[in-house]
Amino acid sequence: MSSNINSQLILNLDTTLRNVLQQPTINNIHLCFSLIKQCHYRRFEDEKTVQDDNLYIPAILLLRQFNRFQNPSTFDKLLEEFILLFQLIPISTKKILDDLLCIISIILTKRIMITNDEVQQDLFIRFFHSFCLSIKTNLNLFYKEFLGNFNQNLPIIGHYISCLLQLYEKINTLDYRINIINTLWSLIYINKNENENEFRLIIGQILACFLPGILKTFAQDIGSIHQRLVHANLILLSYIIQISINLSSKYNFETNLMKDELRDIVVERNEQWLSIVDTHLAPILQRLTNDYVNHESLNVRQALANFMLTILCYCSLWLKISANMALKTMLVIVSSTNEDQKEIEIMKVLLKKLFKLPIESLPVILSQPSSSESSILTYETEFINEILNSSNIILSDHLLIECQADLFQLLEQQQQQQISSSSILTDRRWRLQLFIGYYTFIHSHIDFLFDMDAFTDKLFRFILNTLDFNTLIRSNLNLLNESSLSNTNNTTKNFDLNEYNSVYKHLKSDVHYEIEQIIKLFTSSHSNFIDYLFEQINQKKIINENNQKIFYLLSIIYEEKNLNNFEDYQVLLSLLSQLICDDNYQKPTKKRKKSHLKQEEPISNRNLTIYFLLQCIRTITRIDQIEHLIDYIPLLLLCHSSKYTIIHQTSLLCLTSISNNLPSFLVSQSEYIIDSSLKKLQTSSYDGYLILIEFIRLGNTNVINLPIMTHVIEELLLELSCLPPIECIELTFQFLNVFCQQVLDIVDKNTKLKSTLISQQTKSLIDFTLNLQQQYAPQNSSDNELNNNNNDGDGDGDDDDDNNDEKKQDKHPWHKMLVSIVDVFQHFISHSNNHVRSYVLDAFPSLAHLLSTIDENLFLPLVHKLWPGLIYRLYDIDYNIRIRCLTTIQCLCNICSDFVDRRIRQDILPILIQHLENNRLISSTNKLEYRYMKFLLINIGTIINAITININDIEKIIFILFQYLQIEELALNAYEQLILLIDKYSDIIWLQLILHDENEYRKGYFNKMKVYKPEPMLTIDPKWKSNLLVCLNKY
Repeated sequence: MSSNINSQLILNLDTTLRNVLQQPTINNIHLCFSLIKQCHYRRFEDEKTVQDDNLYIPAILLLRQFNRFQNPSTFDKLLEEFILLFQLIPISTKKILDDLLCIISIILTKRIMITNDEVQQDLFIRFFHSFCLSIKTNLNLFYKEFLGNFNQNLPIIGHYISCLLQLYEKINTLDYRINIINTLWSLIYINKNENENEFRLIIGQILACFLPGILKTFAQDIGSIHQRLVHANLILLSYIIQISINLSSKYNFETNLMKDELRDIVVERNEQWLSIVDTHLAPILQRLTNDYVNHESLNVRQALANFMLTILCYCSLWLKISANMALKTMLVIVSSTNEDQKEIEIMKVLLKKLFKLPIESLPVILSQPSSSESSILTYETEFINEILNSSNIILSDHLLIECQADLFQLLEQQQQQQISSSSILTDRRWRLQLFIGYYTFIHSHIDFLFDMDAFTDKLFRFILNTLDFNTLIRSNLNLLNESSLSNTNNTTKNFDLNEYNSVYKHLKSDVHYEIEQIIKLFTSSHSNFIDYLFEQINQKKIINENNQKIFYLLSIIYEEKNLNNFEDYQVLLSLLSQLICDDNYQKPTKKRKKSHLKQEEPISNRNLTIYFLLQCIRTITRIDQIEHLIDYIPLLLLCHSSKYTIIHQTSLLCLTSISNNLPSFLVSQSEYIIDSSLKKLQTSSYDGYLILIEFIRLGNTNVINLPIMTHVIEELLLELSCLPPIECIELTFQFLNVFCQQVLDIVDKNTKLKSTLISQQTKSLIDFTLNLQQQYAPQNSSDNELNNNNNDGDGDGDDDDDNNDEKKQDKHPWHKMLVSIVDVFQHFISHSNNHVRSYVLDAFPSLAHLLSTIDENLFLPLVHKLWPGLIYRLYDIDYNIRIRCLTTIQCLCNICSDFVDRRIRQDILPILIQHLENNRLISSTNKLEYRYMKFLLINIGTIINAITININDIEKIIFILFQYLQIEELALNAYEQLILLIDKYSDIIWLQLILHDENEYRKGYFNKMKVYKPEPMLTIDPKWKSNLLVCLNKY
């Protein structure tokens, strides 16, 4: 029965085969191969095993007639069916092998290599891949009859390799090219077996014959391909180098029987041949290193490292040039990553093994599951395990000697001073990474190879030459020169460390990680390098490039080390003091001016020097030692006063790194800070003022509560009485401005707390300022009597009580202080210097709010005293002072509108109306005048609403605002002021609109009335007019 079935299958197969040749369709091809598979399964059922491969005969007959399959889809179907057949039936006889080898060679030449169909080419590559794997199931057939039969098959093998390499160059699709690499891998890879060494000789001999073409193909576009392809290329090249490049005679399998023309193809791998290979391989290694040593993909870097490691482990005795390049590349790879990846750590262990260094523990490498055919992607793990477990793989002696010579030459090289291009950046990074690699693996020999003093000096010069701060400054000029930070803002609460790091990370060197590695490596065994750096600081000319680099290096060192030499710490503080002192003002001493005129350093250089110096001192400062903080904190406060953002923010970083609760910390250091600042005042330095300003600004209410602040203000007022320089007056009023703001915060807080407990609380100054440190001040009965007596105003006894209370108040230091401050404001508001007048007006709102909250008996006299000077400021030639004067008037309107009502109406309002009229048509090109006029226009409504005003003035102002509606740039501001005035003056606005708008007047509202036609008539934009009328209809 089974024989009948087999006969029927064979008949059907014969019929189908004829049909395919006559009508080569996809269905016929599929039916034919289905019958072949059925025959195979049937034979397998009968015999339980298949010993031959004669079922390939009908399939080969079809393949021989490949010209009949002109339609690409039918030929593709034929190849697909063959791929499945190769996987099902292994090739086991030489007859079938020879037939297929011949046919494949013909198809490659006559069809695959001449077509432009990449899909068909890829399908044929997968067909050939399956063919190789099918033969490889029989190792003797694959290595002895196929690859090892040089006399018969060497030309065919060469043809196959040549075609695959040409297709690799021709095809651009990534996956197709990777399939070519996998096909080559299946052809040359040798699995572990008992005949492995013999098979290596065969494959090595074949690869040696065609090595130039292989290297040329895979190296020609290595810098422009996808990282997956680079990864696969490097693994393949690594294996090819390992198998083919070694000292070996010709493989002697039937060599005597070979034809003469074939015998010359088989090369003898002698020293001359290896030298030629070395000459051609070295440039390829150089290109690979340049393109991929710092590649973003870890897989690519690891594959490159394995490639170089292959040369070091298996070829270093013969490839001297290439081995030297490979070693350098390996050293750079293991020192170029800033993360502790497991793969890089494995590379370091492998290098230690090569350098005969002690290895603490071998890394655990996950073994791959055993299979009949290893994948190209699993080879790396296999290779690393082989190196780790090998006992005879070490570097050759000539490489160890060259390492020492290269390290010396590396330190001798001088880098160009002007460094800007990215290629030079790559070169500097390469040199640093190479030094790290050399020093890491031969540092144990350094002490007896070099004189350490000379080596330290050479290392220092080497680091200086590789740090490019000129490019750093040019790239970050805006960051270094930015000065938009307002000195009046308290930014402590808004300081964000992450934001700071994200902004100023650009000020790190472009080779920061490499420098950090070198410093840590060298200082771990040579701590005297720190002393050497301090000796190299130029204390006479602080702002220079070398000092910047030294401060930068010290900041790196002290990230992990503690400074034990307090004298060195004082040196750094002294340098910082010289750099930052009087940041915003010139010293009055002639000596300082002369030195300043001799050489003026760029602001960017100065700020970068201060930045690195601050970072250095921050890492050095030990919080647990109070002597470090005595001079350090005042300097940080002085830096915080800088108008340059980088210095301001960095000093704030230093302060916040000392304590999370900065106000409380400043209170604990207040004695040293105030003592230092007052000493500076006595030496005619402006730094004392700046320190005090930042002290109370950052200390907030905690600092203001200190009793010693009374003494501070006394000193400042005493300085004012001695006619100090203009700058001192400006800084004094800056201090008073910030001081009043901080005291006002305390008073407001206390007022809110007390209002919930005591409904009838006196506003006496003494009650609030007798002890500012107390949260609640005890209510004084004499103060109640004082208020009652002031309200009654009758009786002799009352007058006596008032006199007694006034005497008590006069004795209180805070009362005297505030009275003195009021007098100071009165005196300096009319100062001849416009900067002084400006600072007085800036500080006045803070003082006014404070006095009005504490005691109107002090505030209202202040207004009375300052009023004449305030009026004259509206005529000031400096328009910025006029703007500040308007701000002050607004402040008075908010605080004491009843008191200043008549004064503003009579003294101020006519001036403001005049300015509005005269400046209406002023051009925006006159920036200061235009800015003042616009500021006045924006705020006139607030001032008018705060006071009572006669009808003539309000009509005039409203008419002027209507005129401003005709100016396009200012119409919106005028409209907003009219809307602001509608609440109080809606009727007048409506009447003025109806009377003066020409279109409204012509509508005839006044035809029956004998009303004069007002002049001038206005043409108001309908947009503003309609909006105004809508708003007016609501009232």
